[in-house]
Amino acid sequence: MLDVVPGENAACARLILQPNNSAGWKGNRVFLFAVGGVALTISIAFSFFGALPVLAFCGLELALLAGMLRAVSKRCASQEVILITPLEVCIEKGMAQPERTWTFPRWYTRIVLVEGGRNGHLCVVFVCKGEEVEVGAWLADGDRKALIATLRSLVAHYQHLYH
Repeated sequence: MLDVVPGENAACARLILQPNNSAGWKGNRVFLFAVGGVALTISIAFSFFGALPVLAFCGLELALLAGMLRAVSKRCASQEVILITPLEVCIEKGMAQPERTWTFPRWYTRIVLVEGGRNGHLCVVFVCKGEEVEVGAWLADGDRKALIATLRSLVAHYQHLYH
């Protein structure tokens, strides 16, 4: 998902990139409780007939499912924020708060589109003084195209306003 917050002029903006997260943790919990309720009902019925290992394996499967859903929800909670001002480009990556931050002078920062990146998709990479930062690696194709179009627009306005 791409969210664009306009800046002080047409050459500046804050771009917020987030993975698609249709269910979220609340939706995943509802799914877990629904599947868990059905599985536990069936395993308890089997345990009445003497098949106690079924109940133990059901608990193990539900614990594994809960762990995997939690890992997916945590990964989907990540975000990248790109702040583009007249003087600098700041890229922040993290979950609830920035865990990594890169700040580059805008004049020396290039935006490079790399063919055949992860899964054969077009990658957006910010390059400055030998340091490279890829952004939006998990974006859907439509969001990636919107990101590229937005970045092109910001670069065009910057060249128009500051040259």
